[in-house]
Amino acid sequence: MRPASPRLHRAPAAALLSLALASFASAQEVSPPAPPEQEPADREATDPERLARVVLERLVRPDPPEERRLATTLRSSRLRRDLAPEVFVEALAERGEAVVRPILELLVTRRVPGVREGQLEQILSVPQRDIVLAALGRLARGDVLGIAQRRLAGSPEIAPRVAWLEVLGAVGGADQVAEICGAALLREETVVPGATRAAFREALAGILGREARAYSELRDYLRGDRLELLPSAILAMGDAGDARGLPLLDEILTLHAHHGQLVASQVSLIGRSPSPEVNRRLAAGLRWVLDPARIESARAAVLALGVLRDHEALPALIGFLEVEHAGLRDNALWALRSMTGLPYAADARLWRLWHARELDWFTREHANLEARLASGNPAIVASALRAVGERLTRRDVLARDVLVVLGSPRPELRSLACSTLATLDEPLAVPALLDLLDDEDPDCIRAAREALVALTGESLPPDRDAWVAVLVADHPALRR
Repeated sequence: MRPASPRLHRAPAAALLSLALASFASAQEVSPPAPPEQEPADREATDPERLARVVLERLVRPDPPEERRLATTLRSSRLRRDLAPEVFVEALAERGEAVVRPILELLVTRRVPGVREGQLEQILSVPQRDIVLAALGRLARGDVLGIAQRRLAGSPEIAPRVAWLEVLGAVGGADQVAEICGAALLREETVVPGATRAAFREALAGILGREARAYSELRDYLRGDRLELLPSAILAMGDAGDARGLPLLDEILTLHAHHGQLVASQVSLIGRSPSPEVNRRLAAGLRWVLDPARIESARAAVLALGVLRDHEALPALIGFLEVEHAGLRDNALWALRSMTGLPYAADARLWRLWHARELDWFTREHANLEARLASGNPAIVASALRAVGERLTRRDVLARDVLVVLGSPRPELRSLACSTLATLDEPLAVPALLDLLDDEDPDCIRAAREALVALTGESLPPDRDAWVAVLVADHPALRR
């Protein structure tokens, strides 16, 4: 699980009734009682959520302090593990701004107070912390940040700084990137404290996951003179898992080559960019990390290059099948299989024979491929598309070549081109395939949709606007 705000699934409104009963049980240490006899006015409340609120009002004393309500809810979350966390998040969020200050104190002290006399405190658990942070995320950002800034910002103490970072990570946006950097590392500090380092990583990952503009703000900060947070920032980009972070990782690799192993590890987590140019630049930098004298760095780079499908690295990867270090051999074999889909064993001779055949095809055939694909002759175009679909290297280049066929006047060739693009598995084809969803031929529309499903993992109806709404974040070419 990435260290960002947890994914809290929605639960039926009727579950609030169980929460009410669990809250009462927690405070009284008895089994949940039967609901009290309804008065006439209550008998009209047939909606589960309304009924739950009626019971809550009866089981909790009138207008309890927010601290007591917060503690009761969090203690109930430990007792009622059968209920989704969302139930408890909603119970807190519905209190609005009033719950913010008690949550802030809880995050500083890391203690859940007792709800009755003599009851011991609980240490705030990670699931409980996630619940309160998710509740803050439901409230107005400006209100939460205003209250939290007055209570937490500027403190030199570790506990308030960690709490401030957690709040920023839960509700902050791109404008708060500089704030989390300043909270994690004070101007007078030369070493990042361990507690704020972990909180910074989590907070930054949360913000990066919410707003793409945060990458630009992070770039501006990292271009300054404080680089102590750079390793944690790199890790946070991997935690965010967003391909929009790859250009910044490429820049970091260029300027700070000694972090090559760390960058490579995050590239493996994030995956390829929809932009072949970004992938090529990253791969070019990572090939410099393929130093067998530095085994761990080389192993990380091998995996990243396999994810990026860098055909330029194939000779080096094949060569690593013959090294003594078993871990490096295993990583090289994984990368080769991942790039090609071939089931070959760790036999460098077999892989070299295959690679030679690939190079031979490109030497003999690729120069004439564009003319064949644009010929308009159905037999020639279909033959060329089949040959392209059999290639296992330089697929980004081949995908660009195939795009011309999407403009063919023959619907059967347009459909065949869609299938070929799905086989090549290159996301650069997504914008052109989306345009084909407006085609006049139903077979072409169906083929375009099937290719989009294969390339993106999404399953949507053949409606271009619906697809664009989902994919625009990952494909800048769709932004108009």
